[in-house]
Amino acid sequence: SLTEARVNPTPIENMLISGALVVALMVVWFLLIQRLSARLITVGTALDGLSRGEVNPQTLPEVERMAVQKRSMLQGLAAAVLVFRETMLERRQAEYDLGERIKEITCLYDVTRLTEETQCPLDEVLDAVARRLPAAMRYPELAVGCVDFHGVRRGTLPDGLRLAVPIGAAQPGGDQIAITYVGALPANAGEPFLAEERALFETLANRLASVLDRRETQQALTKAHRALSTSNRCSQMLIHAQSEPQLIDDFCRLAVDAGGYAMA
Repeated sequence: SLTEARVNPTPIENMLISGALVVALMVVWFLLIQRLSARLITVGTALDGLSRGEVNPQTLPEVERMAVQKRSMLQGLAAAVLVFRETMLERRQAEYDLGERIKEITCLYDVTRLTEETQCPLDEVLDAVARRLPAAMRYPELAVGCVDFHGVRRGTLPDGLRLAVPIGAAQPGGDQIAITYVGALPANAGEPFLAEERALFETLANRLASVLDRRETQQALTKAHRALSTSNRCSQMLIHAQSEPQLIDDFCRLAVDAGGYAMA
């Protein structure tokens, strides 16, 4: 009967229904595979860009959206890519910071070495220090150094963003070391001078103050010793003098040759 035919479909109808279900499942599976493949390509593209050093690869926004979708099958993988990016940024920042600290330490070492050369004239030492300062900064190509001491300027002090530290107990604007940026800094530079750079300049200023005080003390001692030695030799000449004109000539010659006086 017709009712029985509806309840018990024929084998052909069963085949058609089964075929339709298989096709539908294949279409759904194909769409799922296609979507999953597209997302895998998105994640892979972002990961490849990060591995080549790109901070913001083109597919990163899509990966960020995938990482917050709780129902996404690739949520964990997308989150892992973002963790990798954060690690890369932290490592890059650490390498940059290390490079800056190395520049500062190298500058301190070079200035210490320069100031320990006691036989080198003071003017040459201060000139070398002024030339050495810019290389310690974040943007050395924009920086110029300056050392002011006893009214004499080594280097230049143009207008611009400036970091100046007094040498010893000098008043601001007196004896000082300074660095000036003569050009515009990058937009993401933040503060023009880092706390570490300020600490470096304070250390350099204290170092210069110590060295300059020691040099001035040594010069005073040398001058006093020379004057005492000249006085003793004059006393010996006075004892053995045979005539006043000859004694005066000997005194004058000794004052110039041994005393270091320009003329006598």
